[in-house]
Amino acid sequence: MTRAESVLANSVAAGVDRMQLGAGVWLALRECEWLTRIPDVVLARIDEQALVDRLGESEPRPLNETEIRVLRRLRSDRPTRFDTLVGSFPYTKVHLQRVVRDLKRSGFVHEDQRGGLVRGRHARSVADRLISVEVKVSAWRPALVQARAHQQAAHAAYVAFGFEYAHRFTKASAHFEKLGVGLLEVDEAHAVTTRVAARRHPRRDPAASWFAAEQVLNSLLGRDVRQLPETRLPGAAAPIVDRAPRLLNAPFGSSSLLAELHLERDPVGLAS
Repeated sequence: MTRAESVLANSVAAGVDRMQLGAGVWLALRECEWLTRIPDVVLARIDEQALVDRLGESEPRPLNETEIRVLRRLRSDRPTRFDTLVGSFPYTKVHLQRVVRDLKRSGFVHEDQRGGLVRGRHARSVADRLISVEVKVSAWRPALVQARAHQQAAHAAYVAFGFEYAHRFTKASAHFEKLGVGLLEVDEAHAVTTRVAARRHPRRDPAASWFAAEQVLNSLLGRDVRQLPETRLPGAAAPIVDRAPRLLNAPFGSSSLLAELHLERDPVGLAS
């Protein structure tokens, strides 16, 4: 990400009230790693009870992709035999035994009296809605390609652009509308305006969404984030990229645990 794009991304994170996200506790994060690509900005609506449950674990940790797919195969209302689980994935039996062992150790999976596997009720995503924003100053084609990749996990995918090149994106808006990708314009006062509303992609992968939400949890836990490839490019804006989660709307939700996270409040309140 260039410095100009980083400035636009900061504007998006601070001015999303124009997107009318709706009620709930929303967080804005920068450059979260997803299964496909790395969105410049992620807006996540937090499931407060799920977050309370996850942070209440003895050793809270984010789940990996394999663990998520295994949990999605299991049910909380009836047991699943391990042999049935093995037949559902292209993994070796030994690998799945290791995965299930780790999930049981963390309390995400339990065994019934007959050895059947039952998913724990707190084993769910901490974010129930995710919006991705790809930031580009002027290049609409690569922005559209990257935003389409984000649709695998995002409930809505947007591209944000600078007002100086509004004519380029306006001219190409039909391509964005056709693919369900939204457009956000950032003006000279750093205000954000929705030019094209995003649509939910019909082939969104719930497992990919859950994995993306785990990266939100990872940030809330204060885990170290490895340096992303974009930040090593010449002219990149690594020194001014802040990936700490930012609380978008006030007041905090009903959970006092959210307040204890000491998230930075955004000065702009969300429209409800």
